[in-house]
Amino acid sequence: MEKNERVIYYDLLNSVASFCVIAMHCNWIVHRYNGSFAWKQSLLVDVLGYWAVPIFLCCLVLL
Repeated sequence: MEKNERVIYYDLLNSVASFCVIAMHCNWIVHRYNGSFAWKQSLLVDVLGYWAVPIFLCCLVLL
């Protein structure tokens, strides 16, 4: 593979990871427990977004 060739999978993965990292940063409700439905949704967003942080950092280094 040439140095200038782009891998579409990496670009897509970086885009989804960036969105998840932003969603986790905007998710402030999860840090104040009250047991409501909104808190449970926030917890779900936070837990499902954990994978994105190392992928985001790896894509920054590799690309």
